Amino acid sequence: DQLLATATVVLANRRESEQACDFAMPVLPSPATLPLFRPPGVFGQKVDIRAASPGPPFNRPDMRSQSWIREDSGRPVDAVQIAFLSDVYAPRVFCISDGPRPSSTVRLAINFLAGPDELAAIGDDYLLAEVEGTRIEQAHAGSQSRLWSPHGALLATSEQLCWFR
Repeated sequence: DQLLATATVVLANRRESEQACDFAMPVLPSPATLPLFRPPGVFGQKVDIRAASPGPPFNRPDMRSQSWIREDSGRPVDAVQIAFLSDVYAPRVFCISDGPRPSSTVRLAINFLAGPDELAAIGDDYLLAEVEGTRIEQAHAGSQSRLWSPHGALLATSEQLCWFR
């Protein structure tokens, strides 16, 4: 009888149009050359994270991170995988903390930019997640992210608001 989540979905048909993108995918080492990191818990056993910059999620000089990420099932990347992978990074409050702390996503908005051909070309390969913190204050932390295909296509952007204690 309790409302635990809400969702709004807006759908549109894709059609040919003009193209532009103000962002460029950063050039980073191959995921195969970076150490594997798994977050704690059941969730962490399902994701393969290869942090390219910086290393540990705690006591960092800024709230930015770049990581190669993928889900371990071998399932090809689709919209559901994009939604899941848009929320695998550590809450930005961890960057200014000594260690993990209770936190929860309050709002996550994902903008799906990839077309079906771009997703099909990925298979189950890694995606590059770029994450920036926006502001941390009054027990809330904001962040923005971009997910890139291994071929350099911007697949999705997201904005998250996280509560923490």
